[in-house]
Amino acid sequence: MNKTPEVMEVYHIERNYDFSVKAVMLNMESYQKFVLHQLANIPNIDHTQSSFVLSNN
Repeated sequence: MNKTPEVMEVYHIERNYDFSVKAVMLNMESYQKFVLHQLANIPNIDHTQSSFVLSNN
C-alpha cells in the first residue's frame, strides 16, 4: 500500500476501522480506478468507506 504513488499516509487505528489511508487523486475517475483495481485486490479487505476533502483553506 505504501508503494502506491497516490497513497500519502497509512495509519493502523483503533475504532470501527482497522486502517485509515490518506490518498490524493486527480479526480473521481482516478479514485474509482484506485478503489476498484488496487484496494479491491488487497486480501482481507471486506469493505471501504470514503471521506473527501472539499476545500483546503
